[in-house]
Amino acid sequence: MPGGKRHSKLPQILNCEQIQSLFSAAANPKHRMILIMAYGAGMRAGELSRLKVINIDSKRMTIRIDQGKGNKDRYIPLSPKLIDELRHYWR
Repeated sequence: MPGGKRHSKLPQILNCEQIQSLFSAAANPKHRMILIMAYGAGMRAGELSRLKVINIDSKRMTIRIDQGKGNKDRYIPLSPKLIDELRHYWR
């Protein structure tokens, strides 16, 4: 017998103050960058843990995700603000 329908819930959207307080709560710059990448690019935790520098293409403004959800590869658009944060972190 098939199961019933599952109700899907929309994710909660944070306002600007909540996002800034979330990012500033991370004392370690590495942890702050992980939070920014997860929120700004919509990446999953497993994708973040496998991310390498060679996967970030600043010329095409994309991030390549290898073996993401469902073992599928995909590209994520990279915003100019996020690339600036990444460059600042890299220095």
